[in-house]
Amino acid sequence: MVTAVVMVGPFPGINPDYGILVAGLVTFGLAQGILSVSSITNLRLSIMQNGIKESMISISFVSMGYLTATSVGATIGPLMAGVLYQEFGFQNATLFLIVGNLILVHIFSNLHNRNNLK
Repeated sequence: MVTAVVMVGPFPGINPDYGILVAGLVTFGLAQGILSVSSITNLRLSIMQNGIKESMISISFVSMGYLTATSVGATIGPLMAGVLYQEFGFQNATLFLIVGNLILVHIFSNLHNRNNLK
């Protein structure tokens, strides 16, 4: 995902190019598909680990949670992008997104490691 953002952004110092843009969009689409499948699977498994049986209701709950989360992101994302674009410019906004994603990966990997140690 970060690679796609660097390519589409483009990252400060990289000149915009049609080929790089297309490759970045393809990479982004692949990453988004992979994240969708793994997110739904992890949601379903975490619900089952908490004692809820796999049924039509639990599958509906997973779908509802996933759709709600992606809808909130799809609503807030363009608002944040507009603010970043106006304040920092297109290429510097890309840098902000990359750093923000890396911080989130670090935070969630630490939380995951803590939960697995218990």
